[in-house]
Amino acid sequence: MKVSGCFLSVYLALLLPTTAALWAPRPDGLANTVKLPLYSNFRTRPVAFPDVRSSSALQVSTGHALRGGGCSDTSMTLFLKVGVSAILQAISLLGVLRAGKEVSDKVSAEIEQPKLPQWLSIKLLPQWLSIGVVVFASSIFGSLVDGGMSAATQQFMDPNVVPGDPNWYSNLVKPVWNPPGWLFPIMWLLVSKPTQAIALNKVLKNDDKEKPKFRWKALGVYCAHLALGDAWNKVFFGFQCIGRGTAVITTFFGALLTSTKLFYDLDPEAGKFMLPTCGWVAVATALNWSIYFKN
Repeated sequence: MKVSGCFLSVYLALLLPTTAALWAPRPDGLANTVKLPLYSNFRTRPVAFPDVRSSSALQVSTGHALRGGGCSDTSMTLFLKVGVSAILQAISLLGVLRAGKEVSDKVSAEIEQPKLPQWLSIKLLPQWLSIGVVVFASSIFGSLVDGGMSAATQQFMDPNVVPGDPNWYSNLVKPVWNPPGWLFPIMWLLVSKPTQAIALNKVLKNDDKEKPKFRWKALGVYCAHLALGDAWNKVFFGFQCIGRGTAVITTFFGALLTSTKLFYDLDPEAGKFMLPTCGWVAVATALNWSIYFKN
């Protein structure tokens, strides 16, 4: 992995959404202000309060809801917990892909079948099943990891508790370009996920003997990006922490850009199939930053 490529991914992950969010006007006409997202749980507009379990229980004079959410941990503690969980989830997802690939290779060596289009090949069925599980059901592995960790550490991540107000997100101030709610499932389920599956299949089929380890490094970064995406949902929507969620989704976006670059180095078409996801996550990241600035 080239260091320059990684730095470029992180730079773009920080620059693009921040710029878009800064350009977005506030509906109330007030100027945007920039604060460090790690400390958002101690900030309101215009008066600061600590985290609370229900963000809509208190309102400031301007009508904006309190920042914060249902997590009483310090930022360092929360990120440590989320980081450990994401690492374990990424390892689990990578294990599923490796198992699917190995079973497919074994079946290919032992089974003869009639000539069919390659995508209909029975030999590739285990590989496609593993891809489907990883792409469409990664959050299940996150729940399993968090559940095991909680049982071992007395509710280490509180996975079964959804704190805060269920109307919290709808009460947040959002930019004028906020996408309509119906667009999110369409983009994720009908555009982003299928194109990710195609990209994964191309990378797994890549049999470059000179880069066997590089392929699994690229897939490892991809699985890490999925785990970070699930972590963002947990921190932002579950714990309702705006600033901490902004930090997580920025890291998530950086991992996605890095995996896209690595996929492209292995198979240019695979990298191109990741671009719809990059575009949509760029929108989601900019939206998160804009919400952070406005609330």
